[in-house]
Amino acid sequence: MKYITGLPTPKFADLLIRLREKGVGGYPPSLGLRGSLKAVLIYMRHNIVQAVIGKQLGVSQPTISRAIKVMTGAIVQALKDVLLTAQEVPEGCDCRAGRHTLPLLKLARSPRIVVGQAWDDRHERL
Repeated sequence: MKYITGLPTPKFADLLIRLREKGVGGYPPSLGLRGSLKAVLIYMRHNIVQAVIGKQLGVSQPTISRAIKVMTGAIVQALKDVLLTAQEVPEGCDCRAGRHTLPLLKLARSPRIVVGQAWDDRHERL
């Protein structure tokens, strides 16, 4: 589940419970709430063509499109009380994400310089 949707099974289940508690409606009945959530998470994580997701889940591309439209807003509403806005992030908090974060000031320069410099820095340590 984690590779497919980006969420481990317990987190997927928690999000599904939150969506049920919010009373989400409008998702395609052929997918149900669980299948609609799975479809939109696959779409968000992998950016796969909707027709391919539909083929994997046994429904049409328009069904996946409807699920994405309904569930995207529903996920935002379900997680609204959990997520921080930019204004709510504590001052001094380093919020950069990713496996290989670079100092933000370096990103203002040419990407080739930053990548070359990161390469040089890495090989100096070796």
